[in-house]
Order: sequence, then C-alpha cells, then structure tokens
Amino acid sequence: MDSKEKVKPLILWKVGKGDVSFWWDNWTNLGPLANLVQNQRTPKKTLKDFYRNNSWNIVKLKRILTHNVINSIVTIKFNNSKQDLSIWTPDSTGNFNSKSAWHIVRTNKGKTMSSSMTWHRKIPSQWRENCNTMERSRPMIHSQDVYWRKPRPTWVKLNVDGCNKGNLGSAAGYGGVIRDCSGNMIIAFAEFYGYCSNNVAARALWKDVYICKTAEGNSTANLLANLGEDSKCSSIFTEVTSLPSKVRASMKLELDGVPNFISRTKKNKFINDDCRQN
Repeated sequence: MDSKEKVKPLILWKVGKGDVSFWWDNWTNLGPLANLVQNQRTPKKTLKDFYRNNSWNIVKLKRILTHNVINSIVTIKFNNSKQDLSIWTPDSTGNFNSKSAWHIVRTNKGKTMSSSMTWHRKIPSQWRENCNTMERSRPMIHSQDVYWRKPRPTWVKLNVDGCNKGNLGSAAGYGGVIRDCSGNMIIAFAEFYGYCSNNVAARALWKDVYICKTAEGNSTANLLANLGEDSKCSSIFTEVTSLPSKVRASMKLELDGVPNFISRTKKNKFINDDCRQN
C-alpha cells in the first residue's frame, strides 16, 4: 500500500517565513510544483530563494514556471513573524490525526451477493444470520504512524528494504539510503537481486553489512527497493537531484516529520461493523 502517495497531497502549507520546499511541498494548493513541469531540474530550493525585497522575483519564476502558475503564486504573501504552518485538509481543525488518514488509505470491501444467490427458504434462519454475519466481517487491521528520526550527532542512519512482487518465482530488488544527522543524503542505492523470495532479498542485503540497522517502515527505502526490482539493474545515487522524483519527495516528507503509515492484518481476528454499531 503506497499510503504516503495518497496522504501527502492532502497536506497544505500556509506560508510564513518561506522555509518550505519550493518544488515538493504543496503551498499553492496546486500540489507539488515539481509535478507541473517537464524537463526541468528541481534542486533543493525554498520559497525564500524566489522572494526578494518583500515581493516575488517574477523574472526568476518566469524561467521555470508557466504564466498561470505564476499568477497563483503572486497572490501568496510572506509573514516573516510566523513559521510555515502545515494544514491537514481532511480535518476541519487542520490538525493531523491517524484516524482521518486511515479512512483515506483504507480500501472498503464491496458488497457481496453470495447470500441472495445461495440461500433459500428451507435453510434455517439462524444459519442465514450466522453466514450473513460472517460475510459482513472483515479482518482486523492494526495501523500506526511511524516517523523517521535523525541519527545522533556525528552518526549516520541507513534505512533499507527488500521487495518481491509475487514472492516466490518473481524478480526481487532491494534498496536503501544513508543520511547524516541533519537528514541530508550521503548515498542511496537500488539493486536488482534476481528471482527469489522477498525474505531472501532482504537477507542478501545484509550479508556484507555489519552496522546497526533501524526498522521504521521507511517509505524511501521501499521506493528504492521497488526501483531495483522494476529496472532490473543496479543504481547508485550520490546526488539528491539524480534520484527519481517520488524518492526525493518521500525524503523531503520524512525530513519534515510527515509519518509513514504501516498497516497489518491481525491473524484470526475479525470486525463486524453491525456489531460495533450496536
């Protein structure tokens, strides 16, 4: 489940001092500006890089954006006395909460017609009720939000992941990223491992690594692992600008404190919405 891709367009930034990302944060209500341009480099820039003498640098904006986008930008004013404020648009208060995020990323189960096609009048009514209750039940899912944390000063952090689409018999990849105590990328990689299970791919990553790893449900590492599987080749990235746009966006959101969402189905536990309402 690519939860972050569903959630991040719903975070809107109210501009204050202009420290948010010019390309990757949604501060115009048009979504990330990086998604609106083609064949355009998107270096690490903040809004302040395009604001001069209490007004937008129109000449600079015209070099990289269309006229319609610029018209939306010039209506936005800075407020140097306040920090930039993130607004969670699904909630009327603007405050982020896991409950509203879960309702966005969850997949509703469709209605079933098996009971109307199977049952007839001679079947005992209690059987019908029990079977209908089972059909309305769904697996219990545990979800939590997981934050990426910067390592201690002078330390670096390695987040890694392995992926396999279809598990046994299909191609597997793994990937990871090393970041310093400020959250800056040192190096990232995406590797194609071949045809095996996802567990084998994850173990292969650690055969020559003898450092402490962290398990954070990391979205950036997951995207790099998928890149290795999809590309069927190995890639090393030493510059952030050389990363795919989705990976760059994921790193920026993690650095800004936007959580990754992890959901797991609980074994042998089910929920019936009708019973909960009663």
